[in-house]
Amino acid sequence: MTTDNLGDWRIEFITTIEQNVSPTMAGGTQFRSGDRAYVSTLTKTSKGDLIAFTTPNVSALAYNIAVSSARRAVELKKQLSYISCLSPFGTARAIGFDQNDLIFSFFESSMTSVIFSFQVLEAFCNYSISHNWRQAVDITRRRKKERLDHESAERELSTEQKLKSVLPKIYNVPTPAGKSIWDRFIKLKHARDSCVHIKYFDQHPVGRKVDQESLFFRFLDTDTMFFPKTSLEIVTYFYSRQELPRWLREMPTET
Repeated sequence: MTTDNLGDWRIEFITTIEQNVSPTMAGGTQFRSGDRAYVSTLTKTSKGDLIAFTTPNVSALAYNIAVSSARRAVELKKQLSYISCLSPFGTARAIGFDQNDLIFSFFESSMTSVIFSFQVLEAFCNYSISHNWRQAVDITRRRKKERLDHESAERELSTEQKLKSVLPKIYNVPTPAGKSIWDRFIKLKHARDSCVHIKYFDQHPVGRKVDQESLFFRFLDTDTMFFPKTSLEIVTYFYSRQELPRWLREMPTET
């Protein structure tokens, strides 16, 4: 549900027309005062079909996936039951073989939430650089000052660099680096890197030590809602001196 009554909260841009607008092409639509106006995307399929649709805000899509997956992970985790067992390191709580469906589904939902929580930030950074800014970006890399056009900055800079050094200039706020929110971002980043660039250890954390580092450890040790909440907090941080974009203002409270 939205409060502006203009449509889905994930729409990239929508407003109402203040005065009548004549058709812009033969056979086009006559728009009247009060009609909704929004950005649309036109695609052409491999079969030659033209398909138009309302342009979504990709950060909003990613966040919706992330938070939905996190909620599912939380519910799955609640359903797990444990039995006492012995281990080389002392008494442990084991998740039984008959609960493999639950625990594996929990891991899947957690991975989805982490990946899309980080994608919220990737999409937000690139949108900010090439839509809001659209100017050259000055950065320091390897102790050298460089100037990149906005498209090169999108491709060549990491999300961490963008959040730390580029977006603070765009939004006129202090860098989040060094603040508590940055520690949460790094935790999200480590989890995302473990999912996307998954190492053997994350897949098979078996050894002489008790696992306190793998991807599975991160999920079992952390409330999965932490990941989408962190992405949302970081995006909101950059709007501390200006109005929130529509997708953040109109986001349903249950998300």
